[in-house]
Amino acid sequence: MSTDPSPLANAASDLRTVGDRVRRKGGSFLASFLADQTANVVDRFGRYLDETNGDRLLADAERFARAQPWALFTITAATGFAVSRMLKASNTRRYNASLGEDAHD
Repeated sequence: MSTDPSPLANAASDLRTVGDRVRRKGGSFLASFLADQTANVVDRFGRYLDETNGDRLLADAERFARAQPWALFTITAATGFAVSRMLKASNTRRYNASLGEDAHD
């Protein structure tokens, strides 16, 4: 295992920094709390990915899908919608560029 922090560990650290800055500047308690909680979840997920092999990851995903099929459906639908919107936006920009029009229309 590498001693370099994972990208998720870096993201968790950045979120903690955001929470600290919000607290120091007297900002919203809720915003700092959410930043800290999100950092904890991201950190735990990063450690899980670092410590888990492919077989266990697949078994855990299957267990989640069987235990919470509606959650899996919702995640899949949201991901599909997001990808379709990105593809549509990309296609519109390419089409407008091919016509020589401004891509921001």
